Amino acid sequence: MRGELVVIGNEPHGNYNRILLSQVLSGEKVFADTVLNDADWYAEHGIALLAGRKAVAINRARHRVVTGDGNLLPYDRPVLATGAKPLLPTLPGTPLKGIVTFCAVADVDTMLERAALPFHRSACRTLAFKNDGAVVLSAQ
Repeated sequence: MRGELVVIGNEPHGNYNRILLSQVLSGEKVFADTVLNDADWYAEHGIALLAGRKAVAINRARHRVVTGDGNLLPYDRPVLATGAKPLLPTLPGTPLKGIVTFCAVADVDTMLERAALPFHRSACRTLAFKNDGAVVLSAQ
């Protein structure tokens, strides 16, 4: 490989299999089971992983990516892989505190905290899910 490869990610870790998040929610798996490439893999492949950092702007004239903490990172050929952001329907009640999206591991953590499930296992209050994507709930 010629040059340097840098991955900037807003989440505090590398890539993971989002399809398995329902199994993390149900307690069948833990987050580590969903990780596709850990920090060592990135290092072994000469990839700088800037986890927990957000790219907020691109200065095309200076060939720089601006991060949320104010750093300017040079680039030759940027690749913008923006991921997905869940959209809540415009229905009465969607801005309420108990409404949670289900797209990232942080969402699973929020659901577990709000349902007060110790160690990801317990009797649970009623949960309702609406699914328009690939991530579905397989827990009972």
